[in-house]
Formats: sequence, structure tokens, C-alpha cells
Amino acid sequence: MFMKLVNALTVAGLFVTGSYAKCLSEEFLCCSGSNVEVQYTDNNGSWGIENGIRCLIKQDESTNEVLKPANQSSSNDVIYGDTFDSMFFGAWVGGDEVLPEYPQPNAKNVAAFEAVQGRHLDIIHHFVIWQYNDWEWTRNYLDIAKANGSLMMITWMPTPYTAQDILDGKGDEYIDTFVKGIKSYGEEIWLRPLHESNGDWYTWCTGKDNINNAEEKVAAAFRYLVEKFREGNVTNVKWIWTTNNGNSGEGTTLTGSYPGDDFVDYISIDGYNFGTAQSWSSWSTFEEVFRDAYDAIAKFQKPMFIAEFSSSELGGNKAEWISEMFRILPERFPRIIGLVWFSESKPDNEGDWAINTSEAAVEAWKKGMSAYPPAKRIGSNENHDNKLAMKEECWSEKFGYKCCSPENKVVIETDENGKWGTENGNWCGIF
Repeated sequence: MFMKLVNALTVAGLFVTGSYAKCLSEEFLCCSGSNVEVQYTDNNGSWGIENGIRCLIKQDESTNEVLKPANQSSSNDVIYGDTFDSMFFGAWVGGDEVLPEYPQPNAKNVAAFEAVQGRHLDIIHHFVIWQYNDWEWTRNYLDIAKANGSLMMITWMPTPYTAQDILDGKGDEYIDTFVKGIKSYGEEIWLRPLHESNGDWYTWCTGKDNINNAEEKVAAAFRYLVEKFREGNVTNVKWIWTTNNGNSGEGTTLTGSYPGDDFVDYISIDGYNFGTAQSWSSWSTFEEVFRDAYDAIAKFQKPMFIAEFSSSELGGNKAEWISEMFRILPERFPRIIGLVWFSESKPDNEGDWAINTSEAAVEAWKKGMSAYPPAKRIGSNENHDNKLAMKEECWSEKFGYKCCSPENKVVIETDENGKWGTENGNWCGIF
């Protein structure tokens, strides 16, 4: 365990002068070579892993350049958007039991998923269908996410309308209630409307109706929704545009419904490895599922994440699928800054998408996440953070260490328990 190892070190040797530490400790915290893969970067520099232990990668003094984190591209684009400072993880927590009603991200399901993965959910995913779910119903789930300290991403599904219907104003009354409701709610909310329009399964899909849902009309409908919120002076929404990983139906492409950079905050992809669950499906690796869509939408200069994904256990090894995903993400999918798992048990002929279909799958997911420090909310409300700290008390006390002062956010080390700093020559836990 991390704390047992660092007790052998002198804390005084951990303090750093300058904006980047060349070496914190030759005995423990410095990597032995410059070719160690960067796992993440904090105020002290870039960190790698050797022999299962995190180590600081020395700065290249000849270039005076700080190495980039593993999931950062070589471009100068903003990598983490403006909400999180690190790779974020989320989930649709539909549950793993057959329930008499359609499963929802209630507090019980959220807590159960967090217990399984051993980590806080940065994003809680929710599906809101216009035909059935109004603002007041939706707000109940927003409150659950807020109480959990998570952001809510709403997949906003305009059933039964087509894109042309939206442009004709048929959904205006419903839309206006959300404009007013979200504005008054005040908390940041992610809205993901018209998702997977390059399929043929929703009323707004181009493949279902390539006249009323022609790609240019879907793009226009997306802009129409954004303009509605702008007219209402709503400033607490992030807009998510999503393509499905593959096209279905006439007139569909991976990028044709993109509404334009001025109307999008994040771009995303949905995709599943069905394995052999379907008569038409076969086992597909993460790269096979997402490569084409990733390459297609990479031309858009927006932060990118996977908004909805999972793997079956049928036809292959789900744990290996997850491990391979984490292994190739930094090198082959460097633009991806977040993963939102679709966790819900369904009949075998559809695909059991829950994360806990096997202990091996859970362990692969947990191990993959452990390479990334917990994401902090950028610009989060300080009072809200303090309330969470009071609610959770000092998490590091159970290990025999006090929590750092609120103004002390300098991360010296991160392990499976959280982020660690130092004060007065002693370790302390950082909220």
C-alpha cells in the first residue's frame, strides 16, 4: 500500500521549488528512465509507473518542456474541456436486476455502482423521453446527482418527433418548460439531444426517415434547441453532440448531422460490442467498435468522450476487452477524455451490459481507472465542496492522517484512496 511505502521517506525531501520538480526522491519517486509512459500530470510534473509504483518523470532540460499526460493529444487544443481537470468516468446505472418498472438512476443504483467500482461517479447518465418525462420528473434525478456530487448528463430524446417536427415548433411547449426549469436549477447540466441520428431506430434518425430527418435538418434541429436556451439566457448547459459508431439506413453518415462548433461543447460516440448476442453480430474489440467514428469526428476541434458503451460477455472475454481498451486509449485514442459505461442487465439475446457480469470484468475496469487521478470539477462552487467535505468528514483520518487545509490543493501523490499533500512535514488528505 502506498502509505506504508512512503513512511520510509523523509517528507522534507518531497517539497519542490519551481514550477516543475526535476526529482522528488531518487530513492522512490523518480522514474529510472525518460521512456516511461506518462500516466498523468499535476502541478509537480508528469508521473509514470514503475514496478507498480508511481514515479516522477524528469523534465527534458534541453527543451524545458513538461511531458503531457497519457490521454492528451499532441495538439494545442483544450484537452479536458472546461468541466473536469482529468479523465472523467460516468455511467448509466440502470441496475442489474429485473425490475417491475424501467430502471432509473435512483440513489440506490448510484450507490451500488459506486460500491462496485470503488470510485465516485463524475457523470450520472439519464435518459429523458419527451413523450413521457416532464421537467418535474427529471428534476428528481437531477437532485440525486447533485446530492452525490456528480454532474448529470441527460440524453434528451424527442420521441415522438422528427427533426422537421422540432423545426416546425411542435415541441416548443415541452422545450420551454426545460428552458425555464434548467435556468432556475442553476447547476451545470449536460444535454445530449438527437443522439445516434445516423441510425434507424429513433423518430429523429436519418435512417428511419431520410426526408424529415435529412442530416441537414437534424443539424438544424440541434441548433434550434440551443437557440431556444440562448433566448432564455440559460448559461448552465453543456451541449453534447453524439454519433453512433456505425451508420444504419439510407442517407446516414458519421458526421453529417454535426450542427457546428458554435453549438457544441463536447463531441461523443456511442458504441457496443454485442459479441455473439445477435444473429448479425460477432466479437469486436474496442478499436474495431470505435475506430471509424473516432477518426471521422476527430476533425471537430472539441473535447471528445465515449457517451454510451459496453461489452457483452458472449463470444469473447469481457475483462480482456476492458483491459485492452485502457491499454490502447492513450496511444490510439488520445482525444478521448471520458468514459460513460452503460450498466444494465438485459437478456442474453440483447447483451448483458452491466459492469459486474464477472469479477474479472469489474477488476479490469477498476485497474484501468486507477491509472488516472480522480477528476476534479473545474470552477466548482467552493461552498459546495466544503459541504461535501463536512458530510464525508476527513477521509484520510481512517489512515491516521489529517486532511489538508482547504487552501492546500498541491497534490504530491495519488493512490487508490485519494489525493495526498503535505503540511508541516506530515501527510494530509486533499478533498
